[in-house]
Amino acid sequence: MTVGWSALDIALTDQAGQVLGIEADTRARRWPLRLAWTLAAVDLALLAPVLALALLNRHAPDVWKLAAPFQLVTAVVYGVGGGLLAARRTGNAIGWLFLAIGPLAQIGALAAR
Repeated sequence: MTVGWSALDIALTDQAGQVLGIEADTRARRWPLRLAWTLAAVDLALLAPVLALALLNRHAPDVWKLAAPFQLVTAVVYGVGGGLLAARRTGNAIGWLFLAIGPLAQIGALAAR
């Protein structure tokens, strides 16, 4: 069995006690986290125009077909759940798929209004 050391296992410090050499490693680990939460925020931001259009169309003949509350709840659950999964486990494809499904469902709901 071989033992491997990474930048997170051994921290080199200078005389002031600041950690050296880990900045690039942490930057490489942060971008998927930021992307996941950005996509989740986009999903939640798309909720506002969808709800605004549903409110404006409330006098339509078939309001429940236009409102589709289950579609809105599903899109938010997929977006937030995908954000949590992708932020915690960046290699988990299910989280990224959920993050794709959430905004696409919101865009579909927006187009249906």
